[in-house]
Amino acid sequence: MAKKKPAASTSKSDSIRQVLSAKPNATVKEIKAELDARGVAASIALINKLKYDRKRGTTAKKTRRARGGVSKADAIRAKFDQLGYDARPRDVIAALKSEGVKVTSAQVSMLRAKLTANGSSGKVPATASSVPFEHLVAAKQLADRLGGINKARMALESFAKLVSG
Repeated sequence: MAKKKPAASTSKSDSIRQVLSAKPNATVKEIKAELDARGVAASIALINKLKYDRKRGTTAKKTRRARGGVSKADAIRAKFDQLGYDARPRDVIAALKSEGVKVTSAQVSMLRAKLTANGSSGKVPATASSVPFEHLVAAKQLADRLGGINKARMALESFAKLVSG
């Protein structure tokens, strides 16, 4: 069983921190010499870790999405929705650059290929996820009121003929 250290003594890390607070610009060798004079046997690696590691309490850099912003991929998708899926990558890059988003041609081309149905058609297939949920609920209510999906489809086709012609 390991022996417990007496409560009055300080740890190696605490001793290193004390020396660092007294001499913040001291080199690692100077800190090691000071610790040796105090009778604390600390390794160079531990001194380096405490001297050069990030300050406590800081976190890694957050992603753009975690900070509440829009990711580059989301910005590219939105720009394709706005400009159309047949827009040239240079047009998308220029439009995003004016908004302060820096993207490369490869990023734009890759996302365009993923967004299009087969990578070259320029059309995106309609999916349930591309229609807002509220619109789907309204469509269901309309179909229920008209007596089924077929009757709702016929009514919408008739409405489209009225509007277009």
